[in-house]
Amino acid sequence: KFDHYCGWIQNPVGERNYRWFLLFLLIQVGMCLYGSYVLGYLLLVHEVQKYNLYGRTFFHRVTGEEFPATTKIVLQYLFHKYQLQSCVFLLLGIASLTLLPFLLWHCYIASCGTTTNESVKWKQVHKWYNIELQRYHENEYNNTKEDNSSNKNDGDDDYVMITKDNNDNTITAKDTAERMTNTTLVRDDAMEEENDDNDVTSKTIFHPGPKPKNIYNYGFIQNWK
Repeated sequence: KFDHYCGWIQNPVGERNYRWFLLFLLIQVGMCLYGSYVLGYLLLVHEVQKYNLYGRTFFHRVTGEEFPATTKIVLQYLFHKYQLQSCVFLLLGIASLTLLPFLLWHCYIASCGTTTNESVKWKQVHKWYNIELQRYHENEYNNTKEDNSSNKNDGDDDYVMITKDNNDNTITAKDTAERMTNTTLVRDDAMEEENDDNDVTSKTIFHPGPKPKNIYNYGFIQNWK
């Protein structure tokens, strides 16, 4: 099974090396989290606690104006004193926030017995299924409305309105409706002849059947074996 091509390791990821790829992600996440902890807590937070920076008074080097300690001022002081360590801390923090969801996502799809490539295709399949099922239900609803409307019109045949045409011939409302229907059918036939090149498949409405399922999903435990 092909999963994806990883540009960081310059190698495709698939069935034969997927376990090692997950181990690689786990190590990277662990190292980034550990580095963030060392630089963020053991160094910067320890510096705040050791020198009680929130209880100090800071002053401007140029104007000499004094300022009480705030979070913004303490962070500016730490970033200025430990510039390299602060940059590495930010880099490791951003990498941790990026790699951790990525690792969790791959653990999730591995638990479902699928790959990144297959998960994208399954989304397209489910989208197609929902669209076709909605079209089918809408068509059934419209057919039901048409049947109810035709049944209602059939009950109105007991009442007939009689009129005269120009030749003094008797014309009922039913004859007028039939003439209008025939005229409409002729116009519809002409329009259908003009649209012969339309895609017939897109107009076909059918029930898509049961929702497709992944036959390779053997369960959480079996998928990890």
